[in-house]
Amino acid sequence: MEIELPRYWYIYGEALDEHALNGDFYHAPAAKYWNGQEYIPVNGLSEWEFAASASTKAAIDDAIDWTVEQLGQKNTDEITQFQFDHLAPNEFIRTLDALRRWLDRTDYNQQSTLGDFEPGLKSTRRVVETALDRLEATYPADDYPELYKLFLQWHRTVKALLEHDPDYAVVAEFLDCFINALSRVELRFHHCQYIPDERIRAWEADRIEAKEMFRNTLRKRRMSLLGTSEQQTQSQVSLK
Repeated sequence: MEIELPRYWYIYGEALDEHALNGDFYHAPAAKYWNGQEYIPVNGLSEWEFAASASTKAAIDDAIDWTVEQLGQKNTDEITQFQFDHLAPNEFIRTLDALRRWLDRTDYNQQSTLGDFEPGLKSTRRVVETALDRLEATYPADDYPELYKLFLQWHRTVKALLEHDPDYAVVAEFLDCFINALSRVELRFHHCQYIPDERIRAWEADRIEAKEMFRNTLRKRRMSLLGTSEQQTQSQVSLK
């Protein structure tokens, strides 16, 4: 049975839309020992004050029991991975998350992972290049048309970042920038449930700003790459 919680897919998985909830019956302090917030009922509030049928209340109890049993002992990273492994809307989103998690394990000081040294393990460059090919092949252009052209520019730019002694910290930052833009421009519109119309209208205004910010970031990164390429060409000419 569907409980009708207002939620949407965002940067790190499905998120509860706190703004769509009635703040009279809960408060949300910062969570202890992990990122995020706790949602705690106000003192003295009884579940029977809510106009919900017996079947709805039973569904809520079942959902709580399942969540505690399956995820109660997991940390936030494990819960996030569970969402992407089992609930991600499409292969494109799963590939983005897998690439983000791989880059999180990269040693930026050494610009490498164990795969760069141990036979049989994949190098970081190979993993990123393979993921980029997979992203290009699986991008759902019909579902996410607003960001498609900028995605292609981003894709080409990351390929360019990999050409000469890649800085994987820059690649990871650039990936996060794209995921943030994708979340604000596409994901929360196409993968949401029970979101009030006023929230959608607020997202529409933010969508325009997010798209323009991402376009400007792309432009600056491409200009930086062009400048680096020209400097390398001049250095090569001077050495001849």
